[in-house]
Amino acid sequence: GLDLGGLPGDPPIGFSLLPPNTESLTAAVDWAASMGVQSVALLFRDDAFSRQAAQGARRRAGELGLKVAWDRTYRSAAEIWQVAIELELAEKDHVLPVIPATTATVPAA
Repeated sequence: GLDLGGLPGDPPIGFSLLPPNTESLTAAVDWAASMGVQSVALLFRDDAFSRQAAQGARRRAGELGLKVAWDRTYRSAAEIWQVAIELELAEKDHVLPVIPATTATVPAA
């Protein structure tokens, strides 16, 4: 049989089954659509993990007929403040759900 315990006295090795990363934000897009929005803004870290999640969010938005009105990456926490200002200026007449690809859905102010 399969022994996941390692050495005697070691705790068993844990693991989990997760959906593909491209599916990690589809529920957030579904939630945005259920709130009646017509467009979403994507804000995500410029790394492979986040780009994959954003790819899935774009796909799901298209499937639901939502417009991706703003799509932007950031490289550092310091840069995110400038990006937030750009979002506010670009979409000042709209309140869009901002869907960070590495965190939960946060409503835009």
